[in-house]
Amino acid sequence: MMLIVLAAVPMTANAAYAAQVGFNPTIVSVNEGESVQFVALIMGNPMPTYPGQWQISTNNGGTWSNMTPSTVGFEYSTTESITGTSLQSYLTIKNAQPSMNGFQFRFTAQNLYGSATTSAATLTVLAAVCSIGTVNYANLDDALAAVKTGETIKLLQDINYNNRLIIRGINFTFDLNGKTLSLTHTGGGDGLLAEVAQW
Repeated sequence: MMLIVLAAVPMTANAAYAAQVGFNPTIVSVNEGESVQFVALIMGNPMPTYPGQWQISTNNGGTWSNMTPSTVGFEYSTTESITGTSLQSYLTIKNAQPSMNGFQFRFTAQNLYGSATTSAATLTVLAAVCSIGTVNYANLDDALAAVKTGETIKLLQDINYNNRLIIRGINFTFDLNGKTLSLTHTGGGDGLLAEVAQW
C-alpha cells in the first residue's frame, strides 16, 4: 500500500504560474523479482507539457539521465494523467533485481514559465534467499508462512536460520538447490537443532 501526502499550495484562481512539484515519489522497498511503482505530480498554469520525463541516477544522485528503453537496461513503463493544471505520472518497473538496489528516480516537467523537478526516491531491492514457484522471498520466515501442502521451498542462497523451525502440520519439500540450510536455536535447549548439509 502506498501512502501519498499532498500539501496544499495556495494559488490565485486562473493565475499563471511556473511549474512546481505537487508531490514527490516515495522511497520503495521490494523483494527481488517484484514490480514497483513510483508516483509524482507536477502542476502549473498553463499545465506542464505532456509528457514529462522520468530520470534515473545509478550513483547516488551524482549524475542523472533521462530514462529511455534503450539506455536503462531493464523493463519499465510510464503512464500519465491530467487533471486541471496538474500532470501526474506513474513509473512502473517490472522484475526488480538486486543490481538495481540504490537506484534513484525523479520526475521533471515544465511549462511556459519554468520547470520543476521532484526530489529523488530510492529503490531498495531485497535479494531473494528462497522461492516458492515463481514467487521470491527475502527471508525464510515469509516463505514458511506462505508455503502450502505439496509446494517446494527452493533455496537461492545459503541460509543461517537462527530460530526454531516450526512446520505447521503440512507436507512440503525443501529443495536445497546445492545450497546449505543451517538451523540454530539460541533460546535454550540443545541450541543447535539441526544442520542440513548440501545435496
